[in-house]
Amino acid sequence: MNNINNFDDVLSFLNKIPAINNGGCGISALAMYRWLKKNGQLKPDTNFIYLEDDDSYYEQNMQYLKGEAELPTSCYHVLINHDNNKYDSRGIQVSDTYKYKYSVDIDFLIKSINNRLKWYYNFNRDNCIPLIEKGLDIDLSDICRETEDQRFDNQYYKTHEYQNIYCNFF
Repeated sequence: MNNINNFDDVLSFLNKIPAINNGGCGISALAMYRWLKKNGQLKPDTNFIYLEDDDSYYEQNMQYLKGEAELPTSCYHVLINHDNNKYDSRGIQVSDTYKYKYSVDIDFLIKSINNRLKWYYNFNRDNCIPLIEKGLDIDLSDICRETEDQRFDNQYYKTHEYQNIYCNFF
């Protein structure tokens, strides 16, 4: 498999995953977090940044943070805030163009990612999560996957064309 020796290698590996930043950005941020933790590089103030332009998604997440909603929802994009820099799989990112920017902890991120119906389906969890786990030697078993039937039963596929993207290029 890949030789992952440092955080730049992690970013490079994740950036090769199809649609990682189109439905998989939260999983990518979580994978970075878990790799940093496993390799003793996690900083105490490492957290996640949710970037959003949609008022309703922002409001639902704020309600969840206040204990007024059962689950958090997704957002436009997720970054990991680590060592005074904000990253996605492409590297350091600037988040100045979004209407809402707010930090969340790992528990929020996991609950949000597992609110599966709220994330873009371009990222194929069934195929890509096992490859991320193997390539980075991390555990993502707490993140829900889906089957083809679950994908097509979702209302999203009744109104959008499904992009069948597989992660078997490694």
